[in-house]
Amino acid sequence: MELNNIIEIIADSGNRGKELMMDSFIVGVAWGRKLINTIQEIQQATNYLYQLNQEVELSQKTAFYKLDLFQKFLLEDNCQLFPQVEAKFQQLPQEEIKQEPKVNNNNRNESLCGICNFQINDLPDEKFKIPYCGHEFHNLCLYQEIDQKDQAKCSTCSIQLDPTVKKDLLKLISPSFRSCCPFINCQQEFIYYGQSTFTCQNCNIPFCLKCKQIEHNNQCNLGIDYIEMRQGQRFKLCFDCQEIIILNFQDLSSHQCKTQKENQNTKHHGIFNKIARFLKKDQKY
Repeated sequence: MELNNIIEIIADSGNRGKELMMDSFIVGVAWGRKLINTIQEIQQATNYLYQLNQEVELSQKTAFYKLDLFQKFLLEDNCQLFPQVEAKFQQLPQEEIKQEPKVNNNNRNESLCGICNFQINDLPDEKFKIPYCGHEFHNLCLYQEIDQKDQAKCSTCSIQLDPTVKKDLLKLISPSFRSCCPFINCQQEFIYYGQSTFTCQNCNIPFCLKCKQIEHNNQCNLGIDYIEMRQGQRFKLCFDCQEIIILNFQDLSSHQCKTQKENQNTKHHGIFNKIARFLKKDQKY
């Protein structure tokens, strides 16, 4: 099988950006370990990972569920990441299944998140410990919980938290999870977890996160270049020409406003017309 075929299958999976890179790496490891060996198995693996990403985006599963599966797959050869591979291995006699040495994680300083129940790495951009009660959470999980319920409470014991905790959490969360206000002149950030709209508290402008335009009562007009909203996606909306600038792929300074161009062309045409009229008058005399 040619490498180009594998790359094309992964690229056509529907994932983009960071998710595409992560999934490509995992599929490549599975291919290298000979857990998947055919075009059909690669297609099944990429389809499964795409569906998993969709479930995470729509908040049916926490983002740390996928990271936990990836971690176990890389360190422990856990085949639960690919259901069709796991089913194939279950049919083999135990002596035919390669036994990989388990990695000793006893020295890793980790705890379980009180919301998603997955491990928390002892890192400042991932772990948050409530000082009043000592309960620990992923920064991302606690932020989403507070934002969805619109109340700052501990998810385990319901103790009231400081009203500023949401802003503090947002600063701690890794930039790869943060999105930004679509208004070009606003620096406000937020976390996308499947919500349909976002209203910025700074500029007070409501945006539809599906079509990435100003909120319009669920009447989205999706063009051929439509890119689905995902966690960590950063975009700006040009209010003049209504063009969407995805900052994950391009720089804001590279945007060339179509409306401004048209206005400049119209202005130039106006000048040329005045010169032409002046020349015609001059010719009469």
